[in-house]
Amino acid sequence: MAFFKSILVIVFSILQVTLGAIVGVEPGTTRHAHQFNKYPIRFLTAATFDKCVVVGWSRFFNVTHSSVGQPVTEVINLLALGHDNTGGSSFIVNISTDDPIFSVDRTTVFELIGTVTSATGRESLRHVERYWTNITFDPLFDLEAEGGALRVQEAMHDC
Repeated sequence: MAFFKSILVIVFSILQVTLGAIVGVEPGTTRHAHQFNKYPIRFLTAATFDKCVVVGWSRFFNVTHSSVGQPVTEVINLLALGHDNTGGSSFIVNISTDDPIFSVDRTTVFELIGTVTSATGRESLRHVERYWTNITFDPLFDLEAEGGALRVQEAMHDC
């Protein structure tokens, strides 16, 4: 019996090291965002599975983050992208900035709220985490152009 338990501990330890779960989100660049460009978001991971990320936005800061944000601009399917088990590394996903909310006439800081789910169907395995970071949108800055400002406020927060 002790041998069987030892084998199980080893197997589960190996699985935990090889599987990844999102533990944070941050800008994938130091440049400003611009409407109609793709903006890179880096997801930091640790050990377990994640299934999707709901990407929401807010112009209000220091809120309780009890919602997914308004508007929700997309849902990232981590299974389809092959990022549901990343083994503790990070990965970047380019998110769309086409929503009319990003049509600003002056430099504006938005809060990106990433709601990460690892729901797999059984009640005991459902898990939701929210992470957020600030992204600066500049109507005069083109992310795809060379150079760029370094004013993105890089901050990772765990709700």
